[in-house]
Amino acid sequence: MYQLIASLLFITLLTGFRFAQTEQTTHSTTTCSTSNTLKPLGDTLKLNDMIFANYFSPNFDGYNDKYTILNVENWPGNSIKIFNRWGELVYQAEPYLNDWDGTTNSSNAIMDKKCTDGVYFFEFYDGKGSKVNGTITLKR
Repeated sequence: MYQLIASLLFITLLTGFRFAQTEQTTHSTTTCSTSNTLKPLGDTLKLNDMIFANYFSPNFDGYNDKYTILNVENWPGNSIKIFNRWGELVYQAEPYLNDWDGTTNSSNAIMDKKCTDGVYFFEFYDGKGSKVNGTITLKR
């Protein structure tokens, strides 16, 4: 049980996700084993087997420095577009590989290279016909 708690703490620090233990079963014969099913809490989005973080903090402290979508590597044909509050494209990637660090790759000369704190909007396509829209809070 202590190993599970330590693992959850590590995942929480690494990804910014909060997890809840939703099911626990214990079987006992001569040994005891526990199986757990985890699900995300809060305002995170889910598409297929991907879970979209709604927050990241690219301040280079080693935690949540890049925007993360869990299991995105299972969808190699994916693409993402990220917009600021004025609808300007600040970042796009095809495929997205969990590499957005809060800087723009857009050719918009008005914007600074480093995105400011705030809420950003995204459109994500899984490459198989499904699309999800959501928000990302960037806090340095």
